[in-house]
Amino acid sequence: MHCGRDLVDEALIRWLFEEHGRAALAYATRLCGSRTVAEEIVQEVFIRAWRRPEVLNDSKSSVRGWLLTAVYGVVIDRRCADEPRSSALRHPVAVT
Repeated sequence: MHCGRDLVDEALIRWLFEEHGRAALAYATRLCGSRTVAEEIVQEVFIRAWRRPEVLNDSKSSVRGWLLTAVYGVVIDRRCADEPRSSALRHPVAVT
C-alpha cells in the first residue's frame, strides 16, 4: 500500500503549486496567448511532476526552472502537433 507516499507526493505538489503555480501560469499564458490553454498546460506539467517527483530533486537545477522548462516544452509540443493540421488547411493539396 502506497498511502503514505501518496500523501507526501500530494503535499509536495500542493506546495509546488502554491510556490510556482502563478509563475508557470503567467509564463504559459504569455507563450500561448490563451489563459484557458495555459491552465491546461500547467495542469499537464504538474501532473508530470507528480508522476515523476525525482526530477524535482535534481540538485543541478531549480524546481522553478524545471517547471518553466516543462511548460515551454508542452507549448512547443502542442504547436508542433497542431501545425500539420493548420498548414494542411491553409494549403490544400490539389488532386488531379
